[in-house]
Amino acid sequence: MIQLNAVQVQKMIASPEFLNISIYLPMSSKQGRNRRALLISRMHSLLNEAIRRLTATQKVNFYLESLRSWIDTGEWIQETGSVCVLIQNNMRGFLHLPDSFPELSVVSDSLHIKPLISHILTDFEYGVCVQDDQGLKLYKHTPRGTQLIDRSNSKEPYRFAQSIIVSNFTRLTPIFIISDRSFFSGLREKLPGNRLIRMHPSSILNKNFNQWIADLSHEWSERLIVESVVSYRLARDKGMTEAQFSELCKHALDGTIRTLFVNEDRHIWGVLDRKTGQYRIHRRSDQSQNDDLLDDLAELVLSRGGKVVTLPQGLMPETSPACAIIGSFVDRNMNSYLFAS
Repeated sequence: MIQLNAVQVQKMIASPEFLNISIYLPMSSKQGRNRRALLISRMHSLLNEAIRRLTATQKVNFYLESLRSWIDTGEWIQETGSVCVLIQNNMRGFLHLPDSFPELSVVSDSLHIKPLISHILTDFEYGVCVQDDQGLKLYKHTPRGTQLIDRSNSKEPYRFAQSIIVSNFTRLTPIFIISDRSFFSGLREKLPGNRLIRMHPSSILNKNFNQWIADLSHEWSERLIVESVVSYRLARDKGMTEAQFSELCKHALDGTIRTLFVNEDRHIWGVLDRKTGQYRIHRRSDQSQNDDLLDDLAELVLSRGGKVVTLPQGLMPETSPACAIIGSFVDRNMNSYLFAS
């Protein structure tokens, strides 16, 4: 069993397999000698719940004993948050999530990813340019980690930074510039089409750099959510949004959803036909497999190149379980009023 990163999860989402099992288990806050045994017992129970939903053919292709042995090792247990186990034919992995999600065991035509969307959003790519007494350092952050690309004490810092940024990032990739205002202004003149965000040098003063990078990822993902909600309201004024579920399925199938918003607290159990966009709703207890239509809709949007944002009920732009920005709406002024430097 491997520990998955965001890139591997996205690949699994993009290619639904014959067998798809998703298990979520919150880490108990109770400490003591029995905590480990209780968590292992709960994980076995969730696995057994999934096995009961498998068809006879799926059970033949399911290697159970090795998975039970892995659960017994307890290597997946952590102090807080939740653990997610994803099983897709012979691909098996787990990942730790910082938030505590309710227990859930899902067997369906695709992986149950709604609790993972915010985690995947956090693990995005960006650059960091640090100006200090030794010169410039350029870092690149991806879901696999953060690496130093290059450093320089050149007397031509603008040319150096411009060359490295152009060589390693697209224009849409956010680049965080930790520098004085003068350097940032000069660099922005040389890279007018890039997404440059200035941060004051004091933001990393006396901080562990790796922890600062992790905090930055979470802060930026929250800003992206704010940006998306503001964009939805502006798009709604232009008649470029949709909140009816049947219409959302059609748009998802056509690949015309730019950003989908999903209520993270809601489930709509049923079956979505990914070829026609038609769906039917059922009570979860009526079916051996328990597809969440909101989850299926999110996967369909992601597979067509759209973006998905999960929000609690209080932050949803509409009262419906899902809504979306349709078409090619772009708010050209977004950077200026959300990420002003």
